[in-house]
Order: sequence, then structure tokens, then C-alpha cells
Amino acid sequence: MTNQNNDKSKNGKRIALILVALLLIAAIAFGAYTYSKYVENASGTGKATVAKWGFNMSITDNSANGGDAFGFANDYSSSGTAQNSAEGAVISASTESTNIVAPGASGGLSFTIGNGTSEVQAKFTASLTRSDSIYLTITGSDSTTYRFYPIVYTMGETTGFDNVANTINALSKDSITPGQKIVETDTTYDIKWEWAFEATDITLENQADDPAADLTISDRDIIDQLDTILGKLAAGTTYATNPEFKIGNVTYAVDVDSNDTYSLTETVVLTARVEQTGITASGD
Repeated sequence: MTNQNNDKSKNGKRIALILVALLLIAAIAFGAYTYSKYVENASGTGKATVAKWGFNMSITDNSANGGDAFGFANDYSSSGTAQNSAEGAVISASTESTNIVAPGASGGLSFTIGNGTSEVQAKFTASLTRSDSIYLTITGSDSTTYRFYPIVYTMGETTGFDNVANTINALSKDSITPGQKIVETDTTYDIKWEWAFEATDITLENQADDPAADLTISDRDIIDQLDTILGKLAAGTTYATNPEFKIGNVTYAVDVDSNDTYSLTETVVLTARVEQTGITASGD
């Protein structure tokens, strides 16, 4: 009887252990199902550097000392170039804030375009303009009208302000692709001006826009007379009649009746700009 009870007890324990094992298996199974989920992964990496902007330009006063960009200054040395003080000057303004020019003065600037590596599309604009120019209007007895410009501009072999300006303006480019240069090699353009002290000849520009009809004067007395008229007008001199001179059978009158027929101011501007282009804003 005792053995039977022991066997029943052992069987009960086995059944209990089996039930516990089944419960554990069920718990694990249902737990895994309860906390499972879908998973999908993706990743990406990006890296970039700033695009290079390799363009560079500079404008430098190439007169001996001081002056503004074009070398117009208060004071000029015996060589005719700008200097920083009135001491020893052969041309000197009566006020400290006034740049002046006169026979014997000269100056200019250096305009440099440098090429580095550029990785963006760009455009380049260059412009040389003269909003004011010193001149006299001269009319011949044959009714031909001329202008006398005492300041002569040069750039290398190019002579005359308009010709120099056209050369500079022609450097402009509407589109420069990445890697392209503005000019083939780093280039410096020296723009010079001079009001000759003892000019051997001058050119009077025909106002009919016919360069072939320009008048060349080699008479030093006439050249000095024209220079002197400008200096006197600057000093406030009033002429009762228009000054005259004669070449051959033609008499020429310098029209000094009004400020519309002469100018005592020279204003020259050189601008250069290179800018990125080609990016269009969203929605445009």
C-alpha cells in the first residue's frame, strides 16, 4: 500500500513538471510573438568640399607716389608724376583736397587679371569710361568743328582714350565655364595718361566722327596758346572775344563763351567685376 502511494506521488510530480515545462514553452512562444516586429535598414553617407573661386583682380596706381587710382594728385614731382606732399613739387594745388592736372603731369594705373582654378560658371565685365573730359571746342572759318583734348591716354601700342576703352571693354565675357580662364595667362594692362609739357604736335578731333578729318597741329606757339587758355579759364578769366589762331588760310576760333563748349574736369572710371552665374532659384 505504501509503495502504491509512493508511485502515485512520483507520477503526480512528473505530471506537474511536464505541465510546468509546457507552460514555460507556451510563455516563451507567446512572448516571442507578442514582442516581434518588422525591421528594414538603409544608410547613406555624403561628403563635399566648397567649389573653388580662383579669379582675382587688382587695380594699382602706377604713379611714383600717392595720387588716386589714375595718378591724379595734388602735387607732382619734377618728373611729372604724383607725390605725397607739396615740398619740392613743380605742380601743386592751392587746396589740399583738390587733384589737378597741367602740362607736364602724367600718371596711370595697372589693371591685373589673374587666373586660378575656378569650379563654377561665371561672367566677367570690364569697363573704362570717361564721364568728364578736359577739352576746348574750336571752330574753323570753314565751319568745321574740332575738340582739343590735352590729356592723351595710351595702353601699350594703343593710343587715344576711345581706343584704350574699347580694348578694355572687349575683355568682357558673358559666360565663363568651370575651369575656363578670363585671359590665357595672368595679364597686366598699364593704362597711362600724359599732358605733354612740350608737345611737338597735337590732334584736334573732328566732331563729324570722321577720324580722317582730324587736324594735326605742329606749331608749338598754337599748342602753348591752347594750354594757356585752359589754365586761364580754370583761374576764372573771362574772355571778351573768342581767342583765334590761323593755319594756312583758315582762321580757327576757340569757343570760350560758355561752359558747354569747354570742360576743366577729367573723370575716368575703370570697373571690373567677375560673378558666379547659372544657378536658378526653385520656382523660377
